[in-house]
Parts: sequence; structure tokens; C-alpha cells
Amino acid sequence: MKKASGAADLDQDVFLQLLPFLWNKTRELFGFDKRSIALFRVVLALAAIFDLADRARDLHVHYTDEGIMPRSLVLSDFWNYDWISVYMVSGTVWVTVMLFGINTIINVFLLIGYYTKTSAILSYIFLVSLQDRNILVGHAGDVEHRIVAMFACLLPLGTALLFFLYFFPVLFFSFFRFFVELRGLMFLFPLSVRVLFLFAFLWLTVPY
Repeated sequence: MKKASGAADLDQDVFLQLLPFLWNKTRELFGFDKRSIALFRVVLALAAIFDLADRARDLHVHYTDEGIMPRSLVLSDFWNYDWISVYMVSGTVWVTVMLFGINTIINVFLLIGYYTKTSAILSYIFLVSLQDRNILVGHAGDVEHRIVAMFACLLPLGTALLFFLYFFPVLFFSFFRFFVELRGLMFLFPLSVRVLFLFAFLWLTVPY
């Protein structure tokens, strides 16, 4: 009995000694670095801002009642009544410009990590509203943008607030040059995903 009790105590001691090792390995395999989630937030916010800038060039034509897609035509031929769009509130130019401005401010808040969860949810709502306002100008990148933005609402994007801000100028001008050269966002999200994984890998190799 003493031998059995001693063996049990030994097994228990070994198990207790292994617990920290198993916990650290579990965190290493399934955890994520705050810097990578901050990079994801910055890339997502920049992509949303550049998407708005691209759409704003044809704001009068595509998103007002004076253009080719007035709200009456959208409601009669292209609308699902389960949808909700803040851009259907008014078809005037100044209201649409104001909504674009509010959307941009929300994405800037998301970029810098200010009220991150609220900003992510509002950014998603405005994104879906904008895409539903005129579905004829959409493309596959819009679907990917919508999916990524939806999952962003569920992630702890605010865990790293301004940590990535010092790297923002380099990232911003890289995306701006890309935007100017291509003059569109058809390939922005596939590229942003590659940039996300590339920089996350490089960033994780840098010691704290």
C-alpha cells in the first residue's frame, strides 16, 4: 500500500511539473500575438478607407437619386426587403457626402483603436449598407471585405491600441501608392491578406 501510495504521489508530482510546460506549449501553438491582431486591424481599416475613396469618385452617379441608380429603381428592381441600408435614408448629394464622411471617421477610429469594438461593428454596418445601396457596382472583393469585416467584429481588436501606430506611415504610403497605380480595389483584399500574413510572420520573429 505504501509503494502504491508513493507511486501515486510521484505521478501527481510529475503531472504538476508538466502542467506549466503543457500550458506554455498550448499557448504557443494556439495563441496569437497582439501585434498581429493590431496589424490586421490597421490593414482592414486602411482597406475600408481606400474603398470609400474609390467609391467617392462616382458618388453622384452611383449613390444619389440624380445618378443612374435612384432609390426608386433600387427598391423596385434590386432590393431585398430584409436588407437595411443607412444610405437609403436620403438620395440627396449632401446627405450622401455626410454619410461617406461619417463612415470615414468610423474607419479612422478603427485604425487607431479608439472604441475599437464599436468602431468595428459600425464599420461593418456602413459597409453592408453601402454595398446594398448599389449592388451593380460590386465585385468579388466586396464579398471578401464583408466577410472579413464581420469576423473583425468578433475579434479582440482593441487588445493592442496604438502599438502599431509608429509603423502606420510606411504601411499607409505603401497602400496609397498601390491605390494610385491601380486606381481601384479589385485586388486590394487578396493583397491585404498576403501582406497581413507576411508582416505578421516578420513581426513575430522580432524579439520583444
